[in-house]
Amino acid sequence: MENKRRSVTILLIVIGIVIIGAISVIAFTKGKEKNIISEGNISDNDMNVSDKNDQTINENSVQNKKTNKKSEFVKRISGNEKEYYGKVVSNYVTGNSEVDKELQKYGIEWMILYAGENPGTGDENIYLIASDYVPISTLPKNDKLKKKEDSYDIAAFSADLVSDYEGSSDIQDERIKGLNNDYFNIKKYKSSKYNMKVLAYMLDINEWNRYYTNVEYAEYAIGGPTIEMLISSNNQLYGTEYECKAENEDGYISRKSGSTAWSKYTFIHLEKTDKLYVSNRTEPLKRAAWMASTPSISSAMVNGLDGNGVISSSLWDSVAMSTFDDIWNAFRPVICLNSDVELIASGGEYIIK
Repeated sequence: MENKRRSVTILLIVIGIVIIGAISVIAFTKGKEKNIISEGNISDNDMNVSDKNDQTINENSVQNKKTNKKSEFVKRISGNEKEYYGKVVSNYVTGNSEVDKELQKYGIEWMILYAGENPGTGDENIYLIASDYVPISTLPKNDKLKKKEDSYDIAAFSADLVSDYEGSSDIQDERIKGLNNDYFNIKKYKSSKYNMKVLAYMLDINEWNRYYTNVEYAEYAIGGPTIEMLISSNNQLYGTEYECKAENEDGYISRKSGSTAWSKYTFIHLEKTDKLYVSNRTEPLKRAAWMASTPSISSAMVNGLDGNGVISSSLWDSVAMSTFDDIWNAFRPVICLNSDVELIASGGEYIIK
């Protein structure tokens, strides 16, 4: 009997050793797999440039607090806007070789549009705008855009594209909300109407970054300028006294400071001879550049900057913005440079240091 008990005990010990050994092998294997992944068997060289941009940007894709990143260079520009605004930054490239090739083909450069503080985050940045309308092939979700058959750059927002978005709930990043600050942060409007879904596309940095954001120099890209950004730029450059405010969940109204009348059509006349605000091309059917703001007049409208330098949204003006699916307009994306960027003058242009 004693021998039998001893045999059972030995058997149990052996079984225990086998189980422990198996667990150790499994743990070692998983650890090795983990190390293989973390050591990066897939090298950076195997990723295209836009993939690398995606990886870097998406680590902090939504910024939801004030960061107060200050810029000594933005302070240097303040009061000296005429030396900077409208000048080309000649060495900015998107980091996406296919996009850069298309932009070069059509002579698109990047011009300084505005420099200042984003009230949503406290960050100070320089903003660049495409010098002209960009090709449809360089736009996010371009397969869902409505296109004008005889043009390479005129496009509008299809119902298929709009259905990808919910509206203002898609716009959560504080940097982006700060660009339409009065609407999102001061008045705290919310909307799921058509124009707000279009705005969600125009402000979808996860999409625009893939095409236009070179992470070495820039934080993010959007589909066009906002009304607050354009008015600030023109006021600083030409001493105009325009102002705007969000009137309702549909969008903005505007006026010249001191005037008693606010316009729900957001008629603002920027300097029409300045190529910073007006396209170099003057085809009669090229009405406007889509903007990343909306007017209060209708949930079917998006602001646009037309060929006469007018920020407008009226269906009844011959050169004005139209409904969100009107195929008469094009895109001039905007780039937000990193706060630590400095520019160096070079032959009438600037380069990023």
